[in-house]
Amino acid sequence: MLETFLALLNSEAADAVVWTADLSYWISGKKRDGAADPSWETEEGYLELHRRLGVMPYYYYEKFWVSEAIYDGSVRTRVDTAGNLTVRTIETPVGTLREESVYLAESACSGIVKHMVETETDLDVLLAALEHRRLEP
Repeated sequence: MLETFLALLNSEAADAVVWTADLSYWISGKKRDGAADPSWETEEGYLELHRRLGVMPYYYYEKFWVSEAIYDGSVRTRVDTAGNLTVRTIETPVGTLREESVYLAESACSGIVKHMVETETDLDVLLAALEHRRLEP
């Protein structure tokens, strides 16, 4: 699967479907039950879990495991949590993006109830944030 994934990154034809598994819900459930392996919190442990299961790891926007988004002084980010509600905010010179998610204990996961990008104007704000961001290992 790794060779196929690397071929895709090189704009070559794929000989198979690369399946990326989002194990975050399963991992969250294991954490809630006290059965999670602490190594899953590290990049190496997370990758080893996926290798053992034979699937490509799922990387989400905020944390690529190999880099972290760093914004210059013109962009501010904030995460506020109250009870089961988490609000993520990105403030830029051209506007503010806001995402709301609710933790659902029954499924050991969070669900987004308000997305950051909902309008064409929000796309302009997102572009401004990306223009003032760098990724740091």
